[in-house]
Amino acid sequence: LNLSMNNEIILNSAISSETLYSGTLYSGTLYSGTLYSGTIVWQNPEMFWLLPLMVSTVLFCRWLKCSSDQNGYSINPPQQLLTVIFPLRMLLPTKAVSSPRYRWRALSSWLIFSLLVLCLANPVRIGAQLPARTPQQNFTFVVDTSVSMLLKDYEVQGKVIDRMSMLKAVLLEFARELSGNRVSVVVFGNTVDTLVPFTQDQDLLSRMIIRIETGMAGRLNAVGDAIVYAVTKATEQSNGHSTLVLFTDMNESAGTASIESAVQLAAKHKLPLYTVAIGAANSTAPQTQQAKSAGLIYGPVNLSALKSMAEHTGASAYHARDVSSLKQAVADIAQREKPVSSPPLYTQQPLYPVPLLSILVLLTLRQWAGLFSRQGR
Repeated sequence: LNLSMNNEIILNSAISSETLYSGTLYSGTLYSGTLYSGTIVWQNPEMFWLLPLMVSTVLFCRWLKCSSDQNGYSINPPQQLLTVIFPLRMLLPTKAVSSPRYRWRALSSWLIFSLLVLCLANPVRIGAQLPARTPQQNFTFVVDTSVSMLLKDYEVQGKVIDRMSMLKAVLLEFARELSGNRVSVVVFGNTVDTLVPFTQDQDLLSRMIIRIETGMAGRLNAVGDAIVYAVTKATEQSNGHSTLVLFTDMNESAGTASIESAVQLAAKHKLPLYTVAIGAANSTAPQTQQAKSAGLIYGPVNLSALKSMAEHTGASAYHARDVSSLKQAVADIAQREKPVSSPPLYTQQPLYPVPLLSILVLLTLRQWAGLFSRQGR
């Protein structure tokens, strides 16, 4: 038998209601190694301390009785004997305390108590190992759709494109890289809203990303409000670890929540906030006619602020300078947030009914023995 403390066998709360082969699913490791089929473990091994505690209590009581006899408290008979007639005196114990009946009752009492301790320790037998589940992650894309995304400071294959076009390419590449995980898309400008709830549908995700347009949530970018909103939605997910990825240029910030407090909230909930800067890092990029007509004054990406935000949550910051840097950022985030394989799952069969049934049998035998003894008299 392998003894194991509770913190070494972890009951998966997400699947605790499931039963297979009349047992609950278990995962974990023993002190002696990995669980395997046929192993018997104890869910509450601390209950075994009741056995030495009970033995110590009995020995201590006998020592007190012996000590009192030696001190003369019980060996001096009273000066005058009192005779009492009791109609059921035949049921009272006699002086023959070492009779077979007395020894049987004492032995059965200790045996019943030991079996009761076994029941409280709750033994279980580990069954067959279940097929490994594919671990999942929850990714939230926090996408900036402010009017600054109209700026054309990217050049791809000799063609100048705006920030939003580059951002969409990043999101599509990211979605393909995270295939099999649950992805959500949150868009923000002056306001914040969910464009795509958590889903594994790659076709739906791709179609909705293509539909993202500049200004669809307002002209400015409420980065603080967007992070608070994303953290709230991510903490509502009970399955899997959540990761936030912010795509923005940190231009014309607005909103009611400060960026500092929003980042602290993400760190409090242990949610890594990766930041991907969209746009040029200097002010020498030309201002396009489209940006001028939108009343936009050109502003470069605030790389230092994005880096500070990411590092505060234990994540990393990236700058989408070109296509190759984008692919490198996507691959790095996907690798760093790669889900850790969970311990193998096993079925388990409770064994406490065996000592419990033995207790019932012993109690029944004791009752029958008492009845037969009284009838023999």
